[in-house]
Amino acid sequence: MAFTGGLSFNLGDVIVPDEKEHLINEANKKVDEITSNYSMGFITIMKDTIKLLMFGQILMQD
Repeated sequence: MAFTGGLSFNLGDVIVPDEKEHLINEANKKVDEITSNYSMGFITIMKDTIKLLMFGQILMQD
């Protein structure tokens, strides 16, 4: 026998941090910087990926 579960909520109930836009802008700047460094040959694709992942983890911790 199968059961179906569900969840509903109002988007008005979702709390969006005040600093969300700032964090997204900072992340986009960092991605652009790393991508530029990769394009110019300063870093390899592996270092590029690792830097992006580490930066994302730092942002999520804040």
